[in-house]
Amino acid sequence: MKQIVIQNFKEPRNDSHLTRDKLFTVHLGNHRFIRFKGKRNCITFLAETNRVLNEAMQNINQIYGEVFVIFRDAWLSMSTTDRVEDTVQMKLDSVAKLLNKSCELCKHTNGNTYAFTSLMSSCTILIEVLDFLSKFYVDKKHHMPLQKLRYIKFQLEIIKNTLENHGIGCGDQ
Repeated sequence: MKQIVIQNFKEPRNDSHLTRDKLFTVHLGNHRFIRFKGKRNCITFLAETNRVLNEAMQNINQIYGEVFVIFRDAWLSMSTTDRVEDTVQMKLDSVAKLLNKSCELCKHTNGNTYAFTSLMSSCTILIEVLDFLSKFYVDKKHHMPLQKLRYIKFQLEIIKNTLENHGIGCGDQ
């Protein structure tokens, strides 16, 4: 089973005169640096972060499948001269690549950052695809799937918000 496992944190530097350098530091891809006095707290936080990232990845993957099915249903109604089809297909392909790379590159030095940014980018791209599909259905005066598209978009926004706000209030400083 594919998983995101981030393990990178910065060890404290006792020779530094800065207090923040004397703490264990975890750099997250949501532009946060979380600092801890003890290694145990740092490792516990990394475990919780891994749980959040894996849950987000699984949810995004599930939503990706739903969006793909909706796109394929709409595909039959799309015009061959319309470039929306190519744009949506390209965006869906990029989401698949981002999800794969989030699992592959999480063990590298910048893996913490890459895991967060790839998942947040996947959410953003899927939201763009949903906006394309919503516009397509409105133009075709086919309003049945719009509520489902809004609901999926809402789910993606929740996932993205969770990732962006992860780590707030954590740490010792």
